[in-house]
Amino acid sequence: MPLGPFAEVSKKISKFTAKYWLLSEDDPLSKRILETMTGGNSEEIKKLLKDEADIDIDNVVSPLRVNITVKIMESGEPEKFTGAIEEISMEQNTITVSIPFIAKKPAGLKDDLLVKWVTNDNEDSVYPDYAYRSSCSS
Repeated sequence: MPLGPFAEVSKKISKFTAKYWLLSEDDPLSKRILETMTGGNSEEIKKLLKDEADIDIDNVVSPLRVNITVKIMESGEPEKFTGAIEEISMEQNTITVSIPFIAKKPAGLKDDLLVKWVTNDNEDSVYPDYAYRSSCSS
């Protein structure tokens, strides 16, 4: 059974984060992701997600426009590694979504688990088999 639109976005964001953690710090894409995700520009973040993760987040909630905020996190408690719908403004026709982002791969998280998640084609799975599940669900 196909995932719903929000679950699909959460899965793609989670895989995007896993792919980022697999890159070396010197990789140009790694640098672009780090700069964009920590830069605070919602439009640049949406472009990055569209270009690198095939996520057109505005299309998911059309006709609303999405503002993205990024929760920069240290490699800490995985249960707090979740995003949320922060605000919906019908007057401004916008929805604000927060996305968690840890710049460095959490200690102890093995590359083989990340690769397993990135290559997972199971349509029914939304979350990986490890604790850090970057998503944008509320």
